[in-house]
Amino acid sequence: DNVRQELLALVKDLPSLLSEIAAGAGALSEAIELYQACVEFVCESSAELVVPLLRHVGKRGNTTVYEWRTGLQPLRVERPAAEEVPEPPKEDTVRTSWSPRTLAAHGGSPKRCRGGRLSTVCGTGWGGGTTSVSELWRSLPCSPPARPAVPEGVACGSEALTLLENTETRNQFIDELMELELFLSQRLAEMEEEADIVAVSQFQLAPAALQGQSSARLGSLLGSARALLGQLCTRSMQHLFMILASPR
Repeated sequence: DNVRQELLALVKDLPSLLSEIAAGAGALSEAIELYQACVEFVCESSAELVVPLLRHVGKRGNTTVYEWRTGLQPLRVERPAAEEVPEPPKEDTVRTSWSPRTLAAHGGSPKRCRGGRLSTVCGTGWGGGTTSVSELWRSLPCSPPARPAVPEGVACGSEALTLLENTETRNQFIDELMELELFLSQRLAEMEEEADIVAVSQFQLAPAALQGQSSARLGSLLGSARALLGQLCTRSMQHLFMILASPR
């Protein structure tokens, strides 16, 4: 009945869907530790944690970007206000609303602006009537004195979004998930190549966590990683993320 409103309503289901994906990341802890053990064994001196964001989501869930950045839960979360742009009126309705007297009073004929709207003034900034207040605010110069400092412990703006809502951290999550998937796939291929004497002899000195894994178990972990990746990267999820980023 109202396609636009129904699509926006679908976005409201995103938090629960993303929470399920975050819960699925928790099931990858064994695969992450296996990856960590392999990196430390091969590189010998590397103490850097692999896939840190994926590890964080698996342990603490789909937290805010603020908690990921600082390691602390925010005392208050001030999410960005959703800007709901009203449905533009049909062209026929707009045309009938402009009488000759109205046009004369506004100084001429209407001109078409962005979004199919009609206005006597186009692109004139504050007086145009076609630019929202939020757009005007975003167009102002962003200097340090222009906006007050955020109190400590308050998550606002993009840091108030969850990790899987925020575009940057969501992309990092997907990258790390693909990295883990690639490691599991490569390790499984190595284990199934029984004729590779070099690989077998190399892992004779590996930690027990690496030697004790079977092909069947690795295949199960690989399947979990691929399922989670497929759940997050479906076409419908991509559309929902696009709608979330632009309610218009």
